[in-house]
Amino acid sequence: MKKSPIPCTVIDDSFGRSGCKIVLTDVSGELPAGTAKDGTPVTRTFGTSAVALVDQHFDCLIAPVDLVAAEHFARRIIDGDPYARTESGSDLLLASVFLALLYVGSEKLPSPDVPATAAEVA
Repeated sequence: MKKSPIPCTVIDDSFGRSGCKIVLTDVSGELPAGTAKDGTPVTRTFGTSAVALVDQHFDCLIAPVDLVAAEHFARRIIDGDPYARTESGSDLLLASVFLALLYVGSEKLPSPDVPATAAEVA
């Protein structure tokens, strides 16, 4: 995936070995999110406060994803969708979203924007 620095707020930088950081985006936008099976590029659109995984230079390792999209992806995996189960980076995406959710209750950190549909499911 093409690396793309984005304006963001760090919510977890405790990954000393990899230097990775879990962040919430400060802006809305669109970033490359890999390549489809047929070779066409996949783009992920995101809003403010989307969860992303960045390296020590703030280049995206996992394109930002909002909680509704992460929920949809997790449901595809549990439902047995073979494309979701084998998607590159899926473990990093879900792990990043999970850890970001652990921090949502902290008064020191901004909360991700949660559309009503995701809040109703939780």
